[in-house]
Amino acid sequence: MAGRAYHAWEDLTELGYRDMQLNDTSYKVSYTGYGIPSSQCEEFATMRAAEIATQRGFKYFKITNEKNSSTSQSYYIAQPAQTTGKIVATSSTTARFKGTTTGGAITGSVDRPTATITISLTNQSDENAIDANMIFNSLSAQYGTKK
Repeated sequence: MAGRAYHAWEDLTELGYRDMQLNDTSYKVSYTGYGIPSSQCEEFATMRAAEIATQRGFKYFKITNEKNSSTSQSYYIAQPAQTTGKIVATSSTTARFKGTTTGGAITGSVDRPTATITISLTNQSDENAIDANMIFNSLSAQYGTKK
């Protein structure tokens, strides 16, 4: 399903990853899903950060800020009405229908978690630097995604 798999932002569903360049080496990356834990959205945002780093020619990135949020989206699916009953004769020439109409709807809500990170791209390795190729390969193997 669209909200449960790694993919680019879709305007129609408002699901997927999107990013915004803040300056030459900084980006804001977010991932919105549905029906998945916020931790998976965090991993998808990190996977996108790794993609950005490698696409821009950087070996590492650092996460400088993290934010998680969630919204709940309600849904309503109408069910067709159904009438059942029987025809009852009231005389030899007339009859009356006695019936019951039932219908309803399916209602509920689904959580839409969003993970947002701000990253800084670098070619310098230190204790806060994340290896872009390593993290992308690890997460893409975990989620069955290809580069």
